[in-house]
Amino acid sequence: MKKILALLLALVMALSCVGVFAEEAESNEIAFELPSFTVAFESTVNVDALMALLPMFGIDEGTMGMMQTILPLLAETNGQLVFADNGAQFDLGLKGQTVLTVAGEQTEGGFALASDILPSYVLTLSNETIEEILKQFTAQAEDAFANVDMEALLTNVMGYVMQFAGTVTEAVATGDPEVGEFAFEDLELTFNCRMPIIIDVEAIKGAMETLIAQLEADESIGSVINALGTLGVSMDGEETVVIFPDEVTVYAYTNVDEEGNQVGDTTLVTVETATTAEEVTVNVNVDVLVEGENVTVMVDIPEQDIALTVNVEPTEDGASISIVFDGMGIQAAELMAISIGDALTLYSESYLMDMENPIVTDTVVFFQGGERDFTVLDESKTAIGVEQLMADTEGEVTNALLADVMNNGLGMLITKVSQILPEEMAGLMSMMYPTEAVEGAAE
Repeated sequence: MKKILALLLALVMALSCVGVFAEEAESNEIAFELPSFTVAFESTVNVDALMALLPMFGIDEGTMGMMQTILPLLAETNGQLVFADNGAQFDLGLKGQTVLTVAGEQTEGGFALASDILPSYVLTLSNETIEEILKQFTAQAEDAFANVDMEALLTNVMGYVMQFAGTVTEAVATGDPEVGEFAFEDLELTFNCRMPIIIDVEAIKGAMETLIAQLEADESIGSVINALGTLGVSMDGEETVVIFPDEVTVYAYTNVDEEGNQVGDTTLVTVETATTAEEVTVNVNVDVLVEGENVTVMVDIPEQDIALTVNVEPTEDGASISIVFDGMGIQAAELMAISIGDALTLYSESYLMDMENPIVTDTVVFFQGGERDFTVLDESKTAIGVEQLMADTEGEVTNALLADVMNNGLGMLITKVSQILPEEMAGLMSMMYPTEAVEGAAE
């Protein structure tokens, strides 16, 4: 499977990056076409629920005290990333108020980056430097992929996959339907018909082993692996081991009328497997329940007392998804809702042990449009080129930037946070500087 990942990486690099970057480098014009859109997020952390969980992870009292001071600062975070006007801006906030901004934009001379954490300087990257970087990358990529035959690679891989798919199709067949009463008390469902689905496990296992062997032996794929190695991407790893169940029993349950036509829109497919590896047999049961447009997948591993349930339910403007895990002494759940309209909204709640109160609640919204309001090329700031940093053997430029962050940027950040969360920030400062806090209280 690592070979396939290598193939995908190679295709992206060879067909996209190389061609596009080469054209830009040859034209002497570095242009970035950025669409105008915004990604906004809000996150709420249940500090009390999270603190109650820390002891189960072996957290010592000292660390618990530190977490008790730090976590309230992160209880309500928000932010947004805006792409507009050939630039991007990221804002990070607490309780709806921005405390930190980082912004970059394309300029006539290249690219510029600024932030209020670095209030006195602007970092720049010239078109010449960008062009040189692109030329170096394209030259390395072109040399690395010079011996890669993309047409042969795609043809071979497609042939292997089609051969595998054909074998799998032939290895699955349906038996004669059985009529009777089949009750599932835990699901409160009863069916009057079941259809056995016969799977030739050995045939599928053999087909998978053949597919892996073909991918590993193929010279065109090998050339891609070598090309990636030249670029510093190592695909070395352990030998792929195929583990398949020794036994598979599959039935599809439904309700039918006297003529054998399905009645209702409820279907249940049960899969029972037994897999032996290193003299240990593990049974895995999977039930797939389809009720109209709702789909529920239930996985049960009896030996480990593990249960996993995934439910997908369509809504008027999207879908709701729930994932519930119970096993090994852990209870966890993830509840999600996807809404598609003028914006794409993703809402989620994360639960751990306490299934009534979420530990983290997140909302992410994607929408077209948005504006940047942070001035990147501020005339009052000193521009520092990346080229200067690279040539800064004495560390003067680097030290100036660090001093600006420590003496000015952090001070403004602390002030903003203190105005939004005065008590929480006071607690943090007392933890960091206990002596000063005591002396201040004495005064």
